[in-house]
Amino acid sequence: MRHAIARFLIIVLASLVSAIFLMLGTGLVGSGTIAGVEDNGDGSRLYCGAALVPDAPLDRSDWMGGVIEQYDVDTETLVDCPDPVPSSALLMLRTASGDVADGATWTITELGWLYIAAFAAVTAVAAWAATAVALWRVLLLVPGLAPLANTDFARFLLSTYGEPAGLLGTYAVISGTAAILATTRSNRVTRTVALMLVAGGGLFAVAAKVAYAPVLLAAFVVCAVTAVGLTRAADGWASRIIGPTLAGLLLVMGVPTVQAGMQWQDRNYADGNVHNLIYTALLVEIPGAAVLLGLPAEAAQYAGTPIQTSSLDKPGRAEIAEDPAEFRGRAVRMLLVNPEVLLHGMTLGLQATQGRDLVYLHSAPWEPGAQFINRPQTQEAQVLSAGQQSATATALDYWLDQMPLPWLPSVLVAIGLAAGAAGLVLRRLLPASFAVLAGAAAATALALIAAALADGYFELAKHVWLASYLIDVVALSLAGAVLMVPLEVARWTKSDGHRGQSGSPRHAAASVAPEPPGPVVPPGSPPPSAESPAPVQPAPV
Repeated sequence: MRHAIARFLIIVLASLVSAIFLMLGTGLVGSGTIAGVEDNGDGSRLYCGAALVPDAPLDRSDWMGGVIEQYDVDTETLVDCPDPVPSSALLMLRTASGDVADGATWTITELGWLYIAAFAAVTAVAAWAATAVALWRVLLLVPGLAPLANTDFARFLLSTYGEPAGLLGTYAVISGTAAILATTRSNRVTRTVALMLVAGGGLFAVAAKVAYAPVLLAAFVVCAVTAVGLTRAADGWASRIIGPTLAGLLLVMGVPTVQAGMQWQDRNYADGNVHNLIYTALLVEIPGAAVLLGLPAEAAQYAGTPIQTSSLDKPGRAEIAEDPAEFRGRAVRMLLVNPEVLLHGMTLGLQATQGRDLVYLHSAPWEPGAQFINRPQTQEAQVLSAGQQSATATALDYWLDQMPLPWLPSVLVAIGLAAGAAGLVLRRLLPASFAVLAGAAAATALALIAAALADGYFELAKHVWLASYLIDVVALSLAGAVLMVPLEVARWTKSDGHRGQSGSPRHAAASVAPEPPGPVVPPGSPPPSAESPAPVQPAPV
């Protein structure tokens, strides 16, 4: 009974901590001002599909110098929004605003509260599963939970981006994986629930943004390799049915979701994505890339400039817009024959994860009549802001050069991958579970950065924002593994002490030797009792 009460209190406490972290990070409690994320133009992909109109000049929310809090509900706007982005973030937005009458006003804080409730629910399920074997194993949830205290992650809950839904799905994958590592295959119900948490999180993340497909892949791998007994004593093939079956179902549901996201991108941003890949990455990294790609030689003069800051008559822009699929293929083939470019891009992406604050997207609420009030005033601040946004190649390089420890994310990922491999081999040791969690987070972070490079270096810091969360998970998981080392040493020392008490193997064998048999009683004789001594048998001749 005491164990059940303690387990219940731990579940409640864990979910409450996650909610408090997010409430403080968004400013919904403990602060008079909310902290959200300014719209960079992507927000309209979502709010138009939810029949919302920003309560701001020109009915727009992008680049206003702050976060638009109030939205008017107007179902007639759906006519002008025939192709909203297919996203789980849109589902959350519609859920949060669905009970508001047409013509009324909706506040973005309602979306924040919905996300907070969802995070708390995921935490409660994961804590319930993680404490099935031992209460202390709830500590495996800390690496995924602690980064939520960072405002850089929490404030996205007050935005009309796909990022918060991607974070929620990724958090479910990390928490579910931690719960799996905290259980054994004989914990059938709890491990199955943890697997469902992983699968649901992967599907929710990739539905938020197609660029989050690596999270779906991570969920698939976790489900495919996890053993769950059909019965308590199940082993062999009988323990390899539930996980792979769930992985197969995840593919059946996930592949169409990825296809829908890619098709929407092709309908709306096909030339823009290819343009950014070529101009912000290939033309910058590879001399003569313009001519090799079939673009005018003059295009090289615009290397490092994304389509969002380019003129319509830029050399090469018309050619890409005419056949973006063809130029995408050429760009991919160029990357394959120049793998060093991809490696350098991965390095830049890892460095950019330190820019998770995204200062060029302001967090304070927008003030009516004060458009662009929060823009950086000094030239140095403007250059750093432009660099974080990757507005030009020069600004990006300057911003990256200002980082105090640019190598730190790369080192963390490398150690995380090595620790994950070691944890799989040494699974019986206490640090192994934290090590495997670090490896899983590191591999997923690398895959997310690789996927972000499909859009070149434009807004690189924002595109690797979710990878930033995972790198924090890596760091905390490695710290957890290190803290487990003294406990593992103490456990082995205690075990050696128990073995040493019995002396040599010979004495140890004697100490556990069976007792000699009792006296032989002739048939018909009364059994010996404690009061009357047993008759002495004559010694054999």
